[in-house]
Amino acid sequence: MTDQTGAAVTDLTASDVDVVPTLAPCVAGTIDPLEAYATGTGLVNLGGGNYVFNYKTNKGWAGGCGTLEVVTPFGGRNALFKFK
Repeated sequence: MTDQTGAAVTDLTASDVDVVPTLAPCVAGTIDPLEAYATGTGLVNLGGGNYVFNYKTNKGWAGGCGTLEVVTPFGGRNALFKFK
């Protein structure tokens, strides 16, 4: 992740990250599969501005679709997924 100047953000903490799942209709050809992660580690700093946010989805979403948005003080990213 980079800030507004393009510099690597190396000091995010879990309190800086908000994950917002929203269920949505499935649209063929526009979705990526998303596995449910069975870990509670949350935000992991990999160094150099790279992070992983381990997130366990609700098992009731299996077979459905939705967006998963990750929001930080430096902006947000989202993607449309089909939940397995």
